[in-house]
Amino acid sequence: MSKGKLAKLPKLLLQVHLTFTGNCKTAFEFYQQCIGGELELHTLAQQADAKLLPDSAKELVLQASLHHKNWSLHGSDLVSEKGRIIGNAVTIVLISETEKEARNYYSKLVRHGVATHPLKRNKAGVLYGDLTDGFHNNWIITNQLNH
Repeated sequence: MSKGKLAKLPKLLLQVHLTFTGNCKTAFEFYQQCIGGELELHTLAQQADAKLLPDSAKELVLQASLHHKNWSLHGSDLVSEKGRIIGNAVTIVLISETEKEARNYYSKLVRHGVATHPLKRNKAGVLYGDLTDGFHNNWIITNQLNH
């Protein structure tokens, strides 16, 4: 395919959706404090048929969205029949514009979590670190795009 044809293709937009079991609101408020953005939360209590739900279910988050510049992070407390499976299959990569910003994000996200690889320059000189936050989600923090 020629370069001209590639330029005409629509850009791909990839967003991350996280699943929680009752602490989605707390997690997204934490993420907003750490990395900023505009937070939208919709609970089951806001649904038309909410009166049919038990009180314990009404505060569960149906959809959380955190929007910031050119990315969005989404989540929910609603889990499939299989339940939430915590693992290492997905990692959120946060690429900051500056080293200072990367260090700030890392120090905030690692609170109540585990610093798997502290943020530092690797042998290639790239600032890199990864962590598991207090909600068991994995993050890579860097300030360099991999081209």
